[in-house]
Amino acid sequence: GLDGVDLFTIYIHCLQWSLAQSGVSGWTWLSPTNEVELVFSSIISTFWMSILAGVLSRTTVWSLKLRDSRLAHEQTEAKVRKYLKENKISSGVGNSMVRFARTHGSKLRVKMTDADIPIFKDLPLHVRVQLHRQIYAPVLRAHPALCSLKDITMDSICHLACTNTHYLAGQTIFEKGDVAYRMIHVRSGELSYYQTWRREPWSVSAGTTVSEVALWRRWTHVGWLIAR
Repeated sequence: GLDGVDLFTIYIHCLQWSLAQSGVSGWTWLSPTNEVELVFSSIISTFWMSILAGVLSRTTVWSLKLRDSRLAHEQTEAKVRKYLKENKISSGVGNSMVRFARTHGSKLRVKMTDADIPIFKDLPLHVRVQLHRQIYAPVLRAHPALCSLKDITMDSICHLACTNTHYLAGQTIFEKGDVAYRMIHVRSGELSYYQTWRREPWSVSAGTTVSEVALWRRWTHVGWLIAR
């Protein structure tokens, strides 16, 4: 029994008993016999419960994201099928459109930028400068002509001259004859660059810089850049 023992020992026994009742610690054939073993058993059981709770939380979040992703795909495919039915599109063309929607559905979803969150416009200026520095500075520092810029100059370029833009598959970024007014750095995805004298397009992948000449002189594009 616990008659005549100090309060600390009573609390330790109560904690270990409550954890054992929940099935986290304790076995029918093995149990703590002294205060040190009780404390150790209680700490390990509490640690195990926190890990279990974290795993369950992450699993729940992952399953919800997976469900939302599947729901978005199903809604897109349902809209495509409804359009095909209402416009009496042939099965051959219809199947091609459905396959495209299934294959490129993730590419057609536009990623968020800071401009999509209105409250970001009300952030203090120094916070917005820090935000843009963390987004754009790693890209600019990798460029040989910009890597040696001072921090204050880099902050000004990141905050005033850089933007994030996302394009859907098949969308044109620029066309032949357009005035080149910006340098483009591809952070993700793939693009195709077409020119009239070449049959096959050049593949433009993540990490590539396009239209760099716009930084140094006036330039007019001589081809088409299209997202895919």
